[in-house]
Amino acid sequence: MLLMSLLADSKYAKYEMMFDRLKRHRISVNQFHMLLILASQGNSWIGMKDMVSYMQKKRGGRISQSGVSRAINTLGDIKDSWKEQKKDKSITHFEQDRMQGHDFLETRTDEKDSRFILFRLNRRGFAFIDKTLNI
Repeated sequence: MLLMSLLADSKYAKYEMMFDRLKRHRISVNQFHMLLILASQGNSWIGMKDMVSYMQKKRGGRISQSGVSRAINTLGDIKDSWKEQKKDKSITHFEQDRMQGHDFLETRTDEKDSRFILFRLNRRGFAFIDKTLNI
């Protein structure tokens, strides 16, 4: 009880609780940054190329497309292959979390060219951001 009162009085208590929540859900700061970018876009669909350029502009550094793709896979919907591979004991805990997904993103293919994937934040993702930021 005393620890909670000291933590509540701390200047950085809100940030500590926010990062603790992200850690419990196994979401990195970069992935949360991507969620915030998608939340700022609203319900509009965004492509991979636009997301990479937007993240590079905001972070001021080089971001690879594979990094954004891994974040999309981690934050995206739950994979069907997870049920079959869950029984395999050789898969590490980190790989299991990546295969499971968080179901924060909706994905679809572009109507003009089916090679390009578009994605946006779903209702569950918006709720997670609101709950995380309003601790």
